[in-house]
Amino acid sequence: MLYIFRLIVTVIYSILGLYFRFYLLPFQPT
Repeated sequence: MLYIFRLIVTVIYSILGLYFRFYLLPFQPT
């Protein structure tokens, strides 16, 4: 049960990471 929760959390953080990266990138001065 625990490994399933960790897997879901990992996937969610990966999706959120990519989302914020591509969403906030155009607003970055660099």
